[in-house]
Amino acid sequence: MSEVGDLVSGVAVKDCAKGFILELANPRGRRGWLSRRGFVLAQQQEISAYVTSVDERWLCLELVPRRSHVELTEHMAAATPVTGVIVSIKSYGMFVDIGGPAPGLVHVSEMDVDMDAFQVKSLVLVRILEVDSPKGLRLTARSGPFPRVHRALGPCMPLLPPRLYQDLPGPASELLLQMLPLGTLKSLARVSRGWRQPAEEAISIYFDLTQLRCFHTKAAFYEADTLLGLGVAITEESTGKRHLTCDFDPLSEEAFFDLHVDKGVWKQTISYWIPMAICKSHFERALERLLAAVSQLGTGKVAEMTKSHGLGSSGRQSFSGAPSCPKDQPTTMTFQEWQEQRAALFERQKQQREARARQGLTLEEWQKREARVKAERAKAAAAKVKAALLKAEAEPLQDVLPLDQVAAMEVLPKLMNSQIVLLMKGDVHTSEKALAGYMAFHHTLLLLKRSYTSLSDDIEKKLRVFREDEGMRHKEKVPNLGEFMCLLSVSDELTWDELAVPILEETFDRGVLWLVKAYPLLADYHAPVEERMEKTWETGRVSRELLMFHAWFLHHIAHIKHEHGEGMCRRASCLLERYERTKGLPLQSTVSALQQACRRFHDIHTWQDFFVSIDVEPMEEPAIGQWLRRCALRSQRKRYHRGRGPRS
Repeated sequence: MSEVGDLVSGVAVKDCAKGFILELANPRGRRGWLSRRGFVLAQQQEISAYVTSVDERWLCLELVPRRSHVELTEHMAAATPVTGVIVSIKSYGMFVDIGGPAPGLVHVSEMDVDMDAFQVKSLVLVRILEVDSPKGLRLTARSGPFPRVHRALGPCMPLLPPRLYQDLPGPASELLLQMLPLGTLKSLARVSRGWRQPAEEAISIYFDLTQLRCFHTKAAFYEADTLLGLGVAITEESTGKRHLTCDFDPLSEEAFFDLHVDKGVWKQTISYWIPMAICKSHFERALERLLAAVSQLGTGKVAEMTKSHGLGSSGRQSFSGAPSCPKDQPTTMTFQEWQEQRAALFERQKQQREARARQGLTLEEWQKREARVKAERAKAAAAKVKAALLKAEAEPLQDVLPLDQVAAMEVLPKLMNSQIVLLMKGDVHTSEKALAGYMAFHHTLLLLKRSYTSLSDDIEKKLRVFREDEGMRHKEKVPNLGEFMCLLSVSDELTWDELAVPILEETFDRGVLWLVKAYPLLADYHAPVEERMEKTWETGRVSRELLMFHAWFLHHIAHIKHEHGEGMCRRASCLLERYERTKGLPLQSTVSALQQACRRFHDIHTWQDFFVSIDVEPMEEPAIGQWLRRCALRSQRKRYHRGRGPRS
């Protein structure tokens, strides 16, 4: 027997003023009544509809069930597919009734197939993009990408210490755990339920904590007024792009400024110094130095040299090294200009080789001479910076050093991003240090965000407008997506679930430039879909691994699900409780889990496994091909590359 919500089939036998009478396939003495709602049915036309009410003689039907505004909003948030009926088809798209106050528009850009494949009055599966857009209900008929609807988040993790542990004042309990020998900690973890979690954390970082001291003076972070930090340098790639780099080898303020240590453990150059967070008291002692370092690295020549756009980044390049041009001329670099720039670079290298040959130097001798010149320049620059800081120390300091919010939102994500490069490329030892470095800067950014409300508001706003406005995802607004995802790791409002699809699509939009550089024939929109899929997979390995790392870190560390008295929470700021207990160091379980995840990332060979790893619903191959075509069209529209296909 049919019930409300069932889908039934029948044939239209009578056309009335307000609707249609249907002869049902399984009548049981009843006929169906279908409200007109703007539809026209021919006699004996077969139709399927949903039961909305039942009485002794009739089944009241609707082609799609009526849905309230709340129901539509819930479907939009969950990206669940809904059934609708096509009411009209225009040149720019089709209108689909999904049970709302009015039909919604499926724009032609939101279809995987041509509009010729759709017919008026036929049912179609769609998803809701916007319920209350300026143009009304917006729908999509494409197959993806969409966030995974039913993602298992796993059990809640106890980020906060147990109540028994809280009964002892925090500093006293932390000092007690820090001073206990390893054997006693293991016994404490076995005999006390309340102390089990903090004791296990202390065991996990026991040996790493002993290394949290200056590699030059051997001073530990808790000794007197010792301030530990990390040495920072500017590294230049073969492409000419420069970026901030850092190795996780703690260096004290005294060693850098008073003893003039300018080489790291592995003799790498150290040009700048930035304090570590470690714990609340250390962060407060180092705050003035931290703000000065952030301002120094985020402004002036350093910021100009290490900016996240220009030579070496994807998209249409901003080129700071070009001669000045009138304001009415574009300051972006086209693909042809980039080729000319590269040809000029090769010509300079050729001239250098010829000059070396005239001087009778071998390649090794010439490289040593160039290395000496660069080292002398770097040393002179470091001495100049140190002198300026020492001069500033002699002058009276302001009561409160203001935070340069723009610099903070650029410098710390840059340093975090450099650790990801080491983490993804390094061996086991390197990956452990890189993760420790990444979490150290993550800890610092979290504390700064908590300390400065204006910084917190700016970060949340930047993330929010990226999600809501496609125009704010452009390369001019967000030059580096890797650094942008580092900001997401400190958000209390948004998680990877809300931003996964926008970040994924913007990443692949930008990747089209590198695709057509390697395979120019794919600039044609109508190039074979199979070839586009294969070549995109080949050229996008680094971007895929970056997305997979951030998805893993956000789900397993930054936004891990945990319990409060008021219920489940995923705010990043709650991680500060654990960072305080572990001094910002990663637990061994975290290191092992990340290493396993990185090995899994390297072993992924299919699009479906990649989508699952970043918590996006897998798509069938035809849908992937159409999606990559849409990425190419969006890239062309955003002027990331010059295409040879229709402009949308």
